[in-house]
Parts: sequence; structure tokens; C-alpha cells
Amino acid sequence: MRRAGLVVAAWLAAAAALTAVAPSFSEVGTADVRRFLPTDAPSQRAQALLDRAWPDEASQDTAAIVVERRGGLRPEDLKALHRVEAWIAASIPEVASVTSGAGDSPFAGFLRAEDGAAALTLVRFGTQPFSDQTGRAIERIRARLAVEIPREAAAHVTGAAAIAADQIGAIRDSFDRTAIITLVLILAILLWVYRSPVAAVIPLATIGVAFAISRALAALLADAGVEVASQVETFMLLLVFGAGTDYCLFLLSRYREERRADAEGALERTRRRVTKVLIASGATVALAFLSQLSARFGIYRSMGPAIGLAVVVTVAATLTLTPAIARLLGARTFWPAHPEREAGTPAATRRWMRTAQRVTTRPALVLVVGVGLLAVPAVFAVGIRSSFDILDELPAGADARRGFQAVERHFPAGRITPTSVIISAPSRLDDAAGFALARRVHEAVGTVDGVAEALSAPLPAGRPITFEVLDQARALGLDPDRLAGDPKVLDRVASQISSPQGLIITPALVRQAPVLQQMMRFFVSADGRLARVIVSVSADPFSNRAIETAEAIGRAADAAVGSDGTDARVLVGGPTAFFSDMRRIGNQDFRAMIAIVVALVLVIFALLLRSAVAPFYLLATVLLSFAATLGATVLVFQTIGGAEGISLWVPPFLFIMLVALGADYNIFLMSRIDEEYRRTGDVREATRQGLAVTGRVITSAGLILAGTFAALLAAPMPNLRQIGFALTFGILLDTFVVRTLLVPSATVLLGESAWWPRALAPVATAAVPEPEVEHA
Repeated sequence: MRRAGLVVAAWLAAAAALTAVAPSFSEVGTADVRRFLPTDAPSQRAQALLDRAWPDEASQDTAAIVVERRGGLRPEDLKALHRVEAWIAASIPEVASVTSGAGDSPFAGFLRAEDGAAALTLVRFGTQPFSDQTGRAIERIRARLAVEIPREAAAHVTGAAAIAADQIGAIRDSFDRTAIITLVLILAILLWVYRSPVAAVIPLATIGVAFAISRALAALLADAGVEVASQVETFMLLLVFGAGTDYCLFLLSRYREERRADAEGALERTRRRVTKVLIASGATVALAFLSQLSARFGIYRSMGPAIGLAVVVTVAATLTLTPAIARLLGARTFWPAHPEREAGTPAATRRWMRTAQRVTTRPALVLVVGVGLLAVPAVFAVGIRSSFDILDELPAGADARRGFQAVERHFPAGRITPTSVIISAPSRLDDAAGFALARRVHEAVGTVDGVAEALSAPLPAGRPITFEVLDQARALGLDPDRLAGDPKVLDRVASQISSPQGLIITPALVRQAPVLQQMMRFFVSADGRLARVIVSVSADPFSNRAIETAEAIGRAADAAVGSDGTDARVLVGGPTAFFSDMRRIGNQDFRAMIAIVVALVLVIFALLLRSAVAPFYLLATVLLSFAATLGATVLVFQTIGGAEGISLWVPPFLFIMLVALGADYNIFLMSRIDEEYRRTGDVREATRQGLAVTGRVITSAGLILAGTFAALLAAPMPNLRQIGFALTFGILLDTFVVRTLLVPSATVLLGESAWWPRALAPVATAAVPEPEVEHA
């Protein structure tokens, strides 16, 4: 590399220039949770109908203020909440509407607890729930509540928008804390590997530049209209730090090895021998993440390509910037050590040679033991349950979580995140037939296990109005004294209330009682073409139980409409239905990604090794490692830890990381075995020497990568701890079992057949000297 100084300057200038012009991810990144799903998903179609017919109603962008006081709310509590409501409407431009639980809203009764100890206010935002604007607005509301609400009462902001804001804040806080731990850990391992402060800093400089450029490019793409998730930079940071350090470690370790053999031309020999391997390795990881472009799940499409781009930039920096820095430093690269002056084989290589001898001497036994070590935890993967409970993923002290717990104490859990059963028909639904259809759907979904309450036009109090539920009816604005001005109508209403079947609202009564007309707009659209049944589930609306309830609601509503013999249709909307679609579509995408990634890895293995056999057993070891890791995660968190399930994000992220990075280590090991065979002409000996000379560097790389993700174990969010544990366990398993036991033993057993149909002819090369063996 003759122009090393120019290469370094070019990388630094590119990083500085791109960072200067790139916008912030918070400004250009995609934060719209609705884009997570395709527009043809049932919950998305339902939400589109809700937005069209009831544009000012609560939606997935809604937060809920909950005020509670033990022993019951006092008038001053409601007055204070009403002042906050007025302030929000006047002072926070991000807010689209406020549904009052403290004033004279027609639905104030719906927003006040029957025990009188809590009240809700629904705040709908015009900004997206995962955006910085919404997060800042929610913090302003919390600050105002702290000033206005009496100290004896408790006030929280919860609901979908607040949960999203707290989740983003918790993720950023977690990564900020773990980034320092990761940096210290990487530096410590690099110092241990190289015994040189100079060599330890080179990878950090490389990945720092690579991350700055990757982040800037992704932000510029987002600014140009490409959909990039605003959360992606935190995951880019982890991968660039972990994988980038590994790539630099492989290059510098080979450079040190080459300098030990002959300092003259060592850097050029290193680049020639590792370039193909690093490109294949990086291509495996980048293409694995780019496979997410095939997904229907928007979060995959908006994160995978950006991470893949970061891997490409990192590989490019490793192959150009790292050698350029080494060229400028020359003999000082490994200061205070001087590899060219070292005699004999390093002690670490001799230790790995003894391990390699044991593995290659009894390969069948080693293979059986290795497979057994992976098969035991893999059994537990069969019992995995997916979870997308974003509430459970928040730290215990998060305000949105504490607020939701307050809601559960006084209301049905689904009250602030209701499920809407939307009925559409070619005919009007505000006539007698429409009300009858709405009642039939209402009664069908009301019998579903897990439904706490259902409200509809004919039954706005949830059931026929009798004297037993008269107080609840009055709270909802159904005071019989106000239903009609005509004494005859009033007499008829009173007669129905006192009857065994109770009062059921009819279109005729709505026409005669103007007070009901405003309320009916809550259940029937202005054009009369849509009607809805509002359902509150009894379970946490983000839990698997609630999702299963929402799916059962959809089936019951379909059956009720189908029995009518009309062209009416139903859709189920709301956050719980949204997460049901996320789970279903996310699982479908995961299965598709497995097929794509497996095919990509097989092709890359085949092209690199020019073999039709090796790719299959190498891939089999990686897949077995994934199954074992997933099983161990299920055992630790779900079986022992009692979690509802494994976060929906864990299996796909774990699969891509383990398969792609596990394939990396296979590539490094097998390419070295191939190289050693060309020198020795014996597969067993080549495997022994290949494992010996790469053992320490692959182990170090595994420790660095595992350490990067182990820092997530300190995160306050359960899903990040699951990801941290799974990746740490899987990478260590891959490093010490797959790469040390399975791959070498299988290669020895297969012999030259591992490279079939390529014929391996030994070629004399200027390889590094054969390691000296110390027999045990």
C-alpha cells in the first residue's frame, strides 16, 4: 500500500464531511409504528376505516393520563386534571385532540372508574408515537401533572404513545450505558491478545470511522426518502463494534504471523491472503441483513438494509484503512513487541496445537460429544412462545408501566387501548336492521372468553339499561330524565327500564331524544355506512392472552355477521389486533428469511471453498448452534424465569447474527485448513494446524463479540436482556464447541470428500513455519 497516508486522510475526511452534512436520525428516521405492517393487514385496514369515520377518536397514537387517589378522587383532583387538559389543548401543538375525563364530556363516565378512585384523559397525538416530538410532548405533560395534581393523588401518562416513548428512551439509555462497558471490554481483550496498546487502538480507530460513515450514509438515505428506522443506529453501533473488531483482529493477527515469518512484504501477503476471506465473511453478514428486504414487516425492511450497509463499510475500512495505518506505523504496529524478532512458536499456538491433536486424533468421539452438547439445550426450543408485550419490556419504574398498573386497578385493562369491531355494509347501519346487526355482533363478542366489556349503539352501557345499572347509564349520559322532552317518550323509556329485559336503544328513540344523537356518532359513522362495537379485554392488551382474545373476537364477529345473510363485513382494529398482525406477519417473514439466509450462506460457502459437500455440514453446525441457543434462552427466561414468552425480535435477530457470524468463523477456519492442506497434502494434519494457528484469534474474536452483547445483560429492559443472553451464549457456543469440536472433527472424518468435487492438489507455498508441538 504505497499511498497509506492518502488512504487514511481520505477515510478521515469522508467521516468528517458526511457527519457534518448528515441529519439526525430523530429527524429523518421512520418512527411511524403503523408502517411496521403492510397496508393490507386486517388491523391496518381497520385503522384506515377508523381514521376515516372517526378522525378525532383515540387511536394507536394515543396516550392516557390516569389520576388516582386512594379512598376516592376529590373535586380538587378533577379540577386540576381539567386544568391540565385545557393547558395541553392550548400549549402542545403535537396534540390532535383531548378526550376529557374530568369535564362534562358525554363520555366522562366511561373515563371514570366505578369505584370513584381514578379518572382517565385520552390525548391523541398528530405526531408518530416513536418520534422525538411525541416523546418531548409526553415529558412536558408529565412535568405539568407534577405541578398541578395534588400530592396526595398520583398521576401518570400511559397508553400506546407513552409506552412507545418510554421504550425508545429506555433503549437509548441502555445502549448509552452498555456502549462504555463494551468499549472497555473490547480494549481489554485487544490488549490481552496483542500485548500492545498501539495494535489495540488500531481496530477502535477503524470501527469508529466506519460507524461514523455508516451512520451518516444511513441518515442521508433516510433524508432522501428511503425508509430507515430511527432506532437502527443503536443496533448498527453494536454490530460495527462487534463484527468490525473481529475483522480487524483477523487481519492484524495474520499480519503479526506473517511478520514473524518474514517482515519483508508481510503486509502485502496478509492482504492477499485475507481479502477474499474477509469479503466472503462480510458478504455473508451483509446479505443476511439485506434478506430482510423480502419481509412484509416494516421494521425488518427499515433496519436490515442499513445494518447491511454498515457491514459493507466496515469490511471496506478493515481492508484499506487498517492496513494503511499499519503501513504508516511499520515496526511500531505491535509496540513494544516486535514479532519479526520472536523465535519459535508462541505459547498460545502450542496450547491450541495440543487441543487440535486431541480433536483430530479421535474425531468420531469428539463429533458425538459436540453434537450432544448442542442437542440437549436445543430440545427446549420446541416449547418457545413468542411475546410482543411492549409493556412488559419496559423497566419496572417506567412511568407508562406504573400508569398502566394504575389503570388495571380501577378499569378493565383494555379500557385505554380498546379493540374495535368495525361493521361495514352497503346499506345504512343507523336503521333498525343495522342496530339489530350491531346488537348481534355485540352479543357474540361479549361471550368470548377474556372480554371484560363491550359497548355498541343499541347497548351503549354494555347491556340493557335497568335500574341496577342506572348509575352507570347516567354517567354515560343516558339519564332517562334527559332522553326525551316528550312525556310520552319518557314514560315509555321508564317502562322499558323497569321491565325485565331493560332498555335497548333504537333508531326511533335516537330520533326522538336529541341527547342520544351525539352519543350515537361514537358508534355509527356520519354516513351510516360503518358501525363499531368497542371491546375492552380483561388481560394486558399487549399480552399473548389478549392477542388470542382479539383473534377469537374476530372469529365470533365473522360468525355473527355471516349468519345474517347480508353483504356486511367486519374488521377488528386497535392496538391488540395490530400486535396480533405483527406476530403473524413477523413469524411468516422469519420463516422466509430462514430460507433466504440458508440459501445465501450455502452459495457463499460453495463459491469460497469450491465444494458441494462442505457447505452443508458447515451450515448444519451453525443451525444446530442456533437451535441450542434458542433452547437455552427459552429455558432460562421462559421455563425458569417465568416470562410469558421470548420477545418476537429475539429469534430473527439471533438467527441472522448467529448464522451470519457463525459462518464467518467457519470461513476463517476452513479457508486456513484449505491453505494448510496445500502445504502439507494431508487433511488431518491440515485440520490440526489450521485449528492451532486460528484457535487463539477465533477465540479472541468470539470473546470480543460475546462481550459486546453481554453488556446488554445489564440493560433494564427484559427483551434486551434476552437478546444479550442469547447472543452471548450463542457466540460462545459457536466459538468453543462448533469451531473447536464439530467443524474440525467432521472435516477429518470426511477427509478429501469435504471438498468434493474439487480435487485438492498440494501446492508449495511460502507459508508460515509449521508450529512446534508440545506433547502432553
